[in-house]
Amino acid sequence: MQKPIQQFSLGYTLFHNYSRFYVRKFYKTATVVGLENIPKNVPVIITPNHQNTLMDALNIVYNIPERAVFMARSDIFGRSKFVSGILRFLKILPIYRMRDGVKQLQNNDASFDEAIGVLQDRQKLVVLPEGTHLGQRRLRLLKKGVARIAFMAEERNNFNLGVLIIPTGIDYTHYINFGSRVLINIGKPIPVAKYKDMYMENPQKAMATMMEDIKNGIQPLMLNLDNEEEYETLETLRDLYINNLYGGRQNKRCVSHKLILDQSQAFGSKLLDFAKSGSDTYAKAKEWALQLKGLIKKLDLRYWAIAHDKYSVAGIFISRLLQIVLSPIFFIGYLLNILPFYLPVYFSRNVKDPQFLSSYRYVISIITFTVFYLIYLIIMLIAMPKAWMAFVALVSIPFIGMLAFRYYVWFKKTTARSRVNRFRRSRNADWVLLTECRDSLLKVINEL
Repeated sequence: MQKPIQQFSLGYTLFHNYSRFYVRKFYKTATVVGLENIPKNVPVIITPNHQNTLMDALNIVYNIPERAVFMARSDIFGRSKFVSGILRFLKILPIYRMRDGVKQLQNNDASFDEAIGVLQDRQKLVVLPEGTHLGQRRLRLLKKGVARIAFMAEERNNFNLGVLIIPTGIDYTHYINFGSRVLINIGKPIPVAKYKDMYMENPQKAMATMMEDIKNGIQPLMLNLDNEEEYETLETLRDLYINNLYGGRQNKRCVSHKLILDQSQAFGSKLLDFAKSGSDTYAKAKEWALQLKGLIKKLDLRYWAIAHDKYSVAGIFISRLLQIVLSPIFFIGYLLNILPFYLPVYFSRNVKDPQFLSSYRYVISIITFTVFYLIYLIIMLIAMPKAWMAFVALVSIPFIGMLAFRYYVWFKKTTARSRVNRFRRSRNADWVLLTECRDSLLKVINEL
């Protein structure tokens, strides 16, 4: 008989702390707002929005103070006992959906029983109520699994368990890129006990009401551009707005991620009304947005780069001069870390769903960096006269690797700024058209 999934495991604890270190290094900043809304030693179900596959759950689990079990869609378990064993070791329970087949739904009984056991032990459960991920900043239809688990747990305990539902929003500055930023926005608890009378009278109505309350709890905690047909246009306008507002520097540590989200939400509400209007101005803006997106891709630029018409020539010159001076540091860091850094990118090259890229690269990078650093340690212990020298040298390798990565980003951004200046000087036809589309859209944005 398997031991309860929530039971303490030394192996999991060690791995949890080790892998949490990697998650926190994967992102430039991880900001948690509202942590006080998750009480300690209370049965809690955390319900975040789901946009970035495994990274959503990991960012919740690694940024709350107590251990948590999370539920994931059953198809990631496959049919391999080995894979299922690893996922169970990681404290992941499968949840089966209608698309998995009607016969598979009965397997939820065992999963739900274990989930209830987690709550009865006054521990945390993470359930992604949208069921599947989507790389868009909008909340989709929530599944009722959360409500079923919550009510089953309370019903078995005469509604004295005190389960709380914690709506949570997750926001990424970029879903895939290493060095992007993540915000975990935790909302006010929803006590399951408040639905007791309704549940006793009409369970389906109680579940529907709870899911509506969870939806209403999550929406204010995230950017919800809730218009599927017009989403691409709205996202382009949002990107343009934020980059223009911060001059393309919103990814700096000194800029509050929560402030960016608040500004995006306020502007997003205007965008949704704008799209709903169906006006000629919106139709024209949609056309410009599509054209702008295509031109940015064609000219190999980013939204932050087009926040300015030109960049300081002196600034670019000084950057290039410093890059030449500091290039030896880059090459040392690059050569020592290129394989463990590049292999996750190489092995994930055939992943079709872009939202899986960061998850694949994260998982593979834990393996590659661990293996390579162990090899480095063995070599250094053999080659160096003192063990402490080997450990000091080992610690310096990831440090210089991070410096090399920052150098690489700096070099790429300097190149992009040079490219903007070159396009402007040469009166490149695509650049001229891009700036016309951008300026037309900014005029529309400023009038909203």
